[in-house]
Amino acid sequence: MKKKIFNSLLLLSCLAAVVLGIKILFFNNKEANFKIASNADFYIVSNNNVKSYKVENNKPKLLHTDKLAIAEDVNGWFSKGEIQNRYLIFSEGHSKSAKKNENILSIDFEKGEVVKRSSNKYAYTGAGSTTDYYYTFQATGDDGFLYSFDKNGKEIDSYKFTSSALPSTQFTGSKGKLYMIITQENQKSKIFESSLYTFNDGNNLKVLEKQNIDDNSEYLYDFTSLEKIEENLYSPVTSRRNRKTFEVTPDNRIMKFDLKNNEKSFITLKENYPNLIYKSKSENYLITVHEPNMLQKSGFSVINTKNNENYFVDVSDILNSKIYEESNIWTLNTTKDNKLIILAGNSVLLYDLDNKTLLSETKIFNDNTETPLHVWTK
Repeated sequence: MKKKIFNSLLLLSCLAAVVLGIKILFFNNKEANFKIASNADFYIVSNNNVKSYKVENNKPKLLHTDKLAIAEDVNGWFSKGEIQNRYLIFSEGHSKSAKKNENILSIDFEKGEVVKRSSNKYAYTGAGSTTDYYYTFQATGDDGFLYSFDKNGKEIDSYKFTSSALPSTQFTGSKGKLYMIITQENQKSKIFESSLYTFNDGNNLKVLEKQNIDDNSEYLYDFTSLEKIEENLYSPVTSRRNRKTFEVTPDNRIMKFDLKNNEKSFITLKENYPNLIYKSKSENYLITVHEPNMLQKSGFSVINTKNNENYFVDVSDILNSKIYEESNIWTLNTTKDNKLIILAGNSVLLYDLDNKTLLSETKIFNDNTETPLHVWTK
Protein backbone atom coordinates (compact mmCIF):
# COMPACT_ATOMS: atom_id res chain seq x y z
CA MET A 1 0.00 0.00 0.00
CA LYS A 2 2.79 2.40 0.95
CA LYS A 3 4.59 1.49 -2.26
CA LYS A 4 1.48 2.33 -4.33
CA ILE A 5 1.10 5.68 -2.56
CA PHE A 6 4.80 6.43 -3.12
CA ASN A 7 4.51 5.52 -6.82
CA SER A 8 1.42 7.71 -7.17
CA LEU A 9 3.15 10.66 -5.53
CA LEU A 10 6.20 10.10 -7.73
CA LEU A 11 3.99 10.07 -10.84
CA LEU A 12 2.25 13.29 -9.77
CA SER A 13 5.62 14.93 -9.14
CA CYS A 14 6.80 13.91 -12.60
CA LEU A 15 3.65 15.26 -14.20
CA ALA A 16 4.02 18.54 -12.29
CA ALA A 17 7.63 18.81 -13.45
CA VAL A 18 6.56 18.21 -17.06
CA VAL A 19 3.85 20.89 -16.82
CA LEU A 20 6.32 23.33 -15.23
CA GLY A 21 8.83 22.55 -17.97
CA ILE A 22 6.24 23.24 -20.65
CA LYS A 23 5.36 26.58 -18.99
CA ILE A 24 9.01 27.58 -18.85
CA LEU A 25 9.57 26.45 -22.44
CA PHE A 26 6.68 28.53 -23.78
CA PHE A 27 6.98 31.49 -21.38
CA ASN A 28 8.64 33.55 -24.11
CA ASN A 29 5.57 33.24 -26.32
CA LYS A 30 2.61 33.91 -24.02
CA GLU A 31 -0.68 34.44 -25.85
CA ALA A 32 -3.94 36.13 -24.91
CA ASN A 33 -6.99 36.89 -27.01
CA PHE A 34 -9.40 39.78 -27.39
CA LYS A 35 -12.55 40.27 -29.43
CA ILE A 36 -12.32 41.78 -32.92
CA ALA A 37 -15.38 43.91 -33.63
CA SER A 38 -16.13 44.11 -37.36
CA ASN A 39 -17.88 47.47 -36.92
CA ALA A 40 -15.16 49.04 -34.73
CA ASP A 41 -13.59 52.30 -35.90
CA PHE A 42 -10.74 52.18 -33.40
CA TYR A 43 -9.31 50.29 -30.43
CA ILE A 44 -7.71 51.61 -27.28
CA VAL A 45 -4.95 49.47 -25.81
CA SER A 46 -4.29 50.13 -22.13
CA ASN A 47 -2.07 48.44 -19.57
CA ASN A 48 -4.88 46.15 -18.43
CA ASN A 49 -7.45 45.98 -21.25
CA VAL A 50 -8.32 46.31 -24.95
CA LYS A 51 -11.47 48.27 -25.82
CA SER A 52 -13.20 48.59 -29.19
CA TYR A 53 -15.14 51.73 -30.19
CA LYS A 54 -17.47 52.89 -32.93
CA VAL A 55 -17.90 56.58 -33.77
CA GLU A 56 -21.54 57.71 -33.74
CA ASN A 57 -22.51 61.38 -34.11
CA ASN A 58 -18.81 62.26 -33.82
CA LYS A 59 -18.57 60.59 -30.40
CA PRO A 60 -16.96 57.28 -29.40
CA LYS A 61 -19.33 54.48 -28.44
CA LEU A 62 -17.86 51.57 -26.48
CA LEU A 63 -18.49 48.21 -28.14
CA HIS A 64 -16.51 45.72 -26.08
CA THR A 65 -13.90 45.47 -23.31
CA ASP A 66 -11.43 42.62 -22.81
CA LYS A 67 -9.61 42.62 -19.50
CA LEU A 68 -6.04 41.55 -20.25
CA ALA A 69 -2.69 42.02 -18.54
CA ILE A 70 -1.00 43.83 -21.43
CA ALA A 71 2.02 45.68 -20.00
CA GLU A 72 2.97 47.87 -17.03
CA ASP A 73 6.36 49.42 -17.80
CA VAL A 74 5.88 51.12 -21.19
CA ASN A 75 7.65 54.38 -21.97
CA GLY A 76 5.16 56.71 -23.68
CA TRP A 77 7.93 58.67 -25.40
CA PHE A 78 9.03 55.71 -27.49
CA SER A 79 7.51 54.63 -30.81
CA LYS A 80 5.12 51.75 -31.12
CA GLY A 81 5.37 50.08 -34.50
CA GLU A 82 2.31 49.61 -36.71
CA ILE A 83 3.44 46.80 -39.00
CA GLN A 84 1.71 45.78 -42.25
CA ASN A 85 -1.50 47.57 -41.16
CA ARG A 86 -2.14 44.60 -38.88
CA TYR A 87 0.35 44.30 -36.01
CA LEU A 88 1.11 46.66 -33.14
CA ILE A 89 4.64 46.07 -31.79
CA PHE A 90 6.15 47.70 -28.71
CA SER A 91 8.40 46.94 -25.78
CA GLU A 92 7.88 46.71 -22.04
CA GLY A 93 10.69 47.47 -19.67
CA HIS A 94 12.21 50.21 -17.55
CA SER A 95 15.74 50.26 -16.16
CA LYS A 96 14.51 51.89 -12.91
CA SER A 97 11.58 49.55 -12.33
CA ALA A 98 11.78 46.99 -9.56
CA LYS A 99 9.28 44.74 -11.38
CA LYS A 100 11.69 43.80 -14.18
CA ASN A 101 8.90 43.25 -16.68
CA GLU A 102 11.00 42.98 -19.86
CA ASN A 103 9.11 41.97 -22.99
CA ILE A 104 8.45 42.59 -26.66
CA LEU A 105 4.72 42.55 -27.43
CA SER A 106 2.95 41.89 -30.73
CA ILE A 107 -0.79 42.53 -30.99
CA ASP A 108 -2.58 41.14 -34.07
CA PHE A 109 -5.66 43.20 -34.96
CA GLU A 110 -6.93 40.65 -37.47
CA LYS A 111 -6.90 37.58 -35.21
CA GLY A 112 -7.27 39.39 -31.88
CA GLU A 113 -4.11 37.88 -30.41
CA VAL A 114 -1.52 39.25 -27.99
CA VAL A 115 1.93 37.63 -28.06
CA LYS A 116 4.40 38.56 -25.33
CA ARG A 117 8.05 37.48 -25.62
CA SER A 118 10.41 37.87 -22.69
CA SER A 119 13.39 39.98 -23.81
CA ASN A 120 16.01 42.14 -22.14
CA LYS A 121 16.37 43.99 -25.49
CA TYR A 122 13.49 46.33 -24.64
CA ALA A 123 13.78 50.03 -25.51
CA TYR A 124 15.31 52.16 -22.80
CA THR A 125 16.89 54.83 -25.00
CA GLY A 126 14.70 54.86 -28.10
CA ALA A 127 12.46 52.88 -30.44
CA GLY A 128 11.19 52.99 -33.99
CA SER A 129 9.65 51.06 -36.83
CA THR A 130 9.53 50.65 -40.59
CA THR A 131 6.95 48.98 -42.81
CA ASP A 132 7.91 45.48 -41.68
CA TYR A 133 10.17 45.75 -38.61
CA TYR A 134 10.27 47.14 -35.08
CA TYR A 135 13.46 48.48 -33.46
CA THR A 136 14.74 49.18 -29.97
CA PHE A 137 17.88 50.99 -28.84
CA GLN A 138 19.96 50.65 -25.69
CA ALA A 139 22.70 53.22 -25.12
CA THR A 140 25.45 53.15 -22.51
CA GLY A 141 28.32 55.54 -21.80
CA ASP A 142 30.66 53.46 -23.95
CA ASP A 143 28.56 52.00 -26.78
CA GLY A 144 25.06 51.52 -28.13
CA PHE A 145 22.98 48.62 -29.40
CA LEU A 146 20.27 48.62 -32.07
CA TYR A 147 17.95 45.58 -32.20
CA SER A 148 15.44 44.60 -34.89
CA PHE A 149 12.28 42.49 -34.45
CA ASP A 150 9.79 40.97 -36.87
CA LYS A 151 5.99 41.36 -36.87
CA ASN A 152 5.68 38.67 -34.17
CA GLY A 153 8.12 40.41 -31.84
CA LYS A 154 10.93 37.93 -32.50
CA GLU A 155 14.47 39.35 -32.44
CA ILE A 156 16.17 38.93 -35.81
CA ASP A 157 19.33 41.07 -35.82
CA SER A 158 21.42 43.63 -33.93
CA TYR A 159 24.05 46.30 -34.55
CA LYS A 160 26.67 47.57 -32.08
CA PHE A 161 28.12 51.07 -31.95
CA THR A 162 31.69 50.91 -30.65
CA SER A 163 31.47 54.34 -29.00
CA SER A 164 28.80 56.19 -27.06
CA ALA A 165 25.74 56.76 -29.28
CA LEU A 166 22.53 58.47 -28.15
CA PRO A 167 19.56 58.31 -30.56
CA SER A 168 16.51 60.54 -30.79
CA THR A 169 13.68 58.86 -28.88
CA GLN A 170 11.84 57.89 -32.08
CA PHE A 171 13.14 56.75 -35.48
CA THR A 172 11.55 55.56 -38.70
CA GLY A 173 12.00 54.25 -42.23
CA SER A 174 10.52 52.58 -45.29
CA LYS A 175 11.47 51.02 -48.63
CA GLY A 176 14.20 48.88 -47.11
CA LYS A 177 15.89 51.64 -45.09
CA LEU A 178 15.88 52.77 -41.46
CA TYR A 179 16.72 56.38 -40.56
CA MET A 180 18.03 57.47 -37.17
CA ILE A 181 19.43 60.69 -35.69
CA ILE A 182 22.38 59.75 -33.47
CA THR A 183 24.35 62.09 -31.19
CA GLN A 184 28.04 61.24 -30.75
CA GLU A 185 31.22 62.98 -29.65
CA ASN A 186 33.17 64.71 -32.41
CA GLN A 187 36.71 63.42 -31.92
CA LYS A 188 38.26 66.73 -33.07
CA SER A 189 36.09 69.29 -31.27
CA LYS A 190 35.15 66.99 -28.36
CA ILE A 191 31.60 68.31 -28.70
CA PHE A 192 28.61 66.01 -29.11
CA GLU A 193 27.02 66.48 -32.53
CA SER A 194 24.10 64.84 -34.34
CA SER A 195 24.30 62.80 -37.52
CA LEU A 196 21.69 61.15 -39.71
CA TYR A 197 22.37 57.41 -39.99
CA THR A 198 20.84 55.32 -42.76
CA PHE A 199 20.67 51.57 -42.06
CA ASN A 200 19.76 48.61 -44.18
CA ASP A 201 16.34 47.54 -42.90
CA GLY A 202 15.51 44.28 -41.14
CA ASN A 203 17.60 41.13 -40.81
CA ASN A 204 20.89 42.53 -42.15
CA LEU A 205 21.55 45.65 -40.09
CA LYS A 206 24.45 47.69 -41.41
CA VAL A 207 25.20 51.39 -41.87
CA LEU A 208 24.65 52.56 -45.45
CA GLU A 209 25.39 56.24 -44.89
CA LYS A 210 26.24 58.77 -42.17
CA GLN A 211 25.63 62.51 -42.66
CA ASN A 212 26.38 65.32 -40.19
CA ILE A 213 23.29 67.50 -39.64
CA ASP A 214 24.68 69.63 -36.79
CA ASP A 215 26.23 72.05 -39.27
CA ASN A 216 25.46 75.37 -37.57
CA SER A 217 28.67 77.11 -36.45
CA GLU A 218 27.05 78.81 -33.42
CA TYR A 219 24.80 76.22 -31.81
CA LEU A 220 23.81 72.56 -31.70
CA TYR A 221 20.33 71.25 -32.45
CA ASP A 222 18.34 69.18 -29.95
CA PHE A 223 16.48 66.75 -32.22
CA THR A 224 13.83 64.72 -30.39
CA SER A 225 12.06 62.34 -32.80
CA LEU A 226 11.75 61.48 -36.49
CA GLU A 227 9.04 60.91 -39.10
CA LYS A 228 9.17 60.24 -42.85
CA ILE A 229 6.80 61.31 -45.63
CA GLU A 230 7.72 60.40 -49.20
CA GLU A 231 11.41 61.40 -49.58
CA ASN A 232 11.48 63.87 -46.69
CA LEU A 233 12.41 63.38 -43.05
CA TYR A 234 10.94 65.60 -40.32
CA SER A 235 12.41 66.10 -36.85
CA PRO A 236 11.29 68.53 -34.11
CA VAL A 237 13.98 70.82 -32.69
CA THR A 238 12.91 71.37 -29.08
CA SER A 239 15.91 73.54 -28.12
CA ARG A 240 19.42 74.51 -29.21
CA ARG A 241 22.70 74.78 -27.31
CA ASN A 242 25.46 77.33 -27.80
CA ARG A 243 28.70 75.63 -28.88
CA LYS A 244 30.89 77.85 -26.64
CA THR A 245 28.79 78.79 -23.62
CA PHE A 246 26.56 75.65 -23.73
CA GLU A 247 23.58 77.89 -22.92
CA VAL A 248 20.29 76.20 -23.88
CA THR A 249 17.64 78.23 -25.74
CA PRO A 250 14.08 77.06 -26.51
CA ASP A 251 13.32 76.32 -30.16
CA ASN A 252 10.08 76.08 -32.14
CA ARG A 253 11.02 74.49 -35.44
CA ILE A 254 10.69 71.28 -37.40
CA MET A 255 13.71 70.29 -39.47
CA LYS A 256 12.82 69.04 -42.95
CA PHE A 257 15.54 66.95 -44.59
CA ASP A 258 15.24 66.21 -48.31
CA LEU A 259 16.70 62.74 -48.92
CA LYS A 260 17.01 63.32 -52.67
CA ASN A 261 19.39 66.26 -52.52
CA ASN A 262 20.45 66.14 -48.83
CA GLU A 263 19.17 69.67 -48.23
CA LYS A 264 17.88 70.87 -44.87
CA SER A 265 15.18 73.48 -44.24
CA PHE A 266 12.98 74.47 -41.28
CA ILE A 267 9.29 74.92 -40.52
CA THR A 268 8.62 77.47 -37.76
CA LEU A 269 5.82 76.68 -35.29
CA LYS A 270 3.72 78.96 -33.07
CA GLU A 271 4.95 77.43 -29.79
CA ASN A 272 8.28 76.23 -28.35
CA TYR A 273 9.38 72.76 -27.32
CA PRO A 274 8.01 70.50 -30.08
CA ASN A 275 8.76 66.93 -29.01
CA LEU A 276 7.11 63.80 -30.44
CA ILE A 277 6.03 63.78 -34.08
CA TYR A 278 3.42 61.72 -35.95
CA LYS A 279 2.14 61.65 -39.53
CA SER A 280 -1.48 61.24 -40.59
CA LYS A 281 -2.40 58.11 -42.51
CA SER A 282 -3.07 60.28 -45.55
CA GLU A 283 0.41 61.88 -45.09
CA ASN A 284 -1.24 65.28 -45.60
CA TYR A 285 -0.49 66.32 -42.02
CA LEU A 286 2.17 66.13 -39.35
CA ILE A 287 1.20 66.35 -35.70
CA THR A 288 3.82 67.21 -33.11
CA VAL A 289 3.13 67.04 -29.37
CA HIS A 290 4.93 69.73 -27.36
CA GLU A 291 6.78 69.01 -24.12
CA PRO A 292 4.19 70.01 -21.46
CA ASN A 293 6.55 70.44 -18.51
CA MET A 294 8.62 73.04 -20.35
CA LEU A 295 5.67 74.71 -22.11
CA GLN A 296 3.53 74.66 -18.95
CA LYS A 297 0.51 73.52 -20.93
CA SER A 298 -0.50 70.48 -22.93
CA GLY A 299 -0.97 70.81 -26.67
CA PHE A 300 0.00 69.86 -30.20
CA SER A 301 0.81 71.53 -33.51
CA VAL A 302 -0.70 70.51 -36.85
CA ILE A 303 1.44 71.05 -39.96
CA ASN A 304 0.06 70.87 -43.49
CA THR A 305 2.73 68.96 -45.44
CA LYS A 306 1.70 70.53 -48.76
CA ASN A 307 2.32 74.16 -47.79
CA ASN A 308 3.95 74.00 -44.30
CA GLU A 309 1.13 76.05 -42.77
CA ASN A 310 0.64 75.20 -39.10
CA TYR A 311 -1.27 76.06 -35.96
CA PHE A 312 -1.31 75.10 -32.26
CA VAL A 313 -4.14 73.39 -30.36
CA ASP A 314 -4.19 73.91 -26.57
CA VAL A 315 -5.50 70.68 -25.02
CA SER A 316 -5.37 72.22 -21.53
CA ASP A 317 -8.03 74.70 -22.65
CA ILE A 318 -10.16 71.97 -24.22
CA LEU A 319 -10.12 69.93 -21.01
CA ASN A 320 -10.49 73.10 -18.93
CA SER A 321 -7.55 72.17 -16.73
CA LYS A 322 -4.97 74.59 -15.41
CA ILE A 323 -3.01 71.59 -14.14
CA TYR A 324 -1.34 70.45 -17.35
CA GLU A 325 -0.56 66.99 -15.94
CA GLU A 326 -4.33 66.36 -15.94
CA SER A 327 -4.47 67.11 -19.66
CA ASN A 328 -1.38 65.07 -20.56
CA ILE A 329 -1.48 63.66 -24.09
CA TRP A 330 -0.91 59.92 -23.77
CA THR A 331 -0.91 59.07 -27.46
CA LEU A 332 -2.74 59.82 -30.71
CA ASN A 333 -3.50 58.40 -34.14
CA THR A 334 -5.44 59.31 -37.26
CA THR A 335 -8.05 57.70 -39.48
CA LYS A 336 -7.81 57.47 -43.26
CA ASP A 337 -10.23 60.41 -43.62
CA ASN A 338 -8.03 62.72 -41.51
CA LYS A 339 -9.81 62.46 -38.18
CA LEU A 340 -7.41 62.75 -35.25
CA ILE A 341 -8.05 60.59 -32.18
CA ILE A 342 -6.23 61.85 -29.08
CA LEU A 343 -6.03 60.17 -25.69
CA ALA A 344 -5.49 63.01 -23.22
CA GLY A 345 -6.09 63.16 -19.49
CA ASN A 346 -9.19 61.04 -18.84
CA SER A 347 -10.69 61.79 -22.24
CA VAL A 348 -10.81 60.87 -25.91
CA LEU A 349 -10.72 63.89 -28.23
CA LEU A 350 -11.99 63.57 -31.81
CA TYR A 351 -10.58 66.30 -34.05
CA ASP A 352 -11.15 67.03 -37.75
CA LEU A 353 -7.79 67.90 -39.34
CA ASP A 354 -9.29 69.06 -42.65
CA ASN A 355 -11.70 71.50 -41.02
CA LYS A 356 -9.54 72.37 -37.97
CA THR A 357 -12.47 71.52 -35.71
CA LEU A 358 -12.85 69.73 -32.38
CA LEU A 359 -15.67 67.23 -32.89
CA SER A 360 -16.05 65.93 -29.35
CA GLU A 361 -14.46 65.45 -25.94
CA THR A 362 -15.56 62.35 -24.06
CA LYS A 363 -14.37 61.19 -20.65
CA ILE A 364 -13.76 57.44 -20.74
CA PHE A 365 -10.94 56.74 -18.26
CA ASN A 366 -12.41 56.62 -14.75
CA ASP A 367 -10.15 53.96 -13.27
CA ASN A 368 -6.87 55.31 -11.87
CA THR A 369 -5.27 51.92 -12.53
CA GLU A 370 -5.82 52.26 -16.29
CA THR A 371 -2.95 53.73 -18.33
CA PRO A 372 -3.60 54.32 -22.05
CA LEU A 373 -0.83 52.91 -24.28
CA HIS A 374 -2.00 53.22 -27.88
CA VAL A 375 -4.98 53.98 -30.08
CA TRP A 376 -5.27 51.68 -33.10
CA THR A 377 -7.24 52.92 -36.11
CA LYS A 378 -8.28 51.14 -39.29
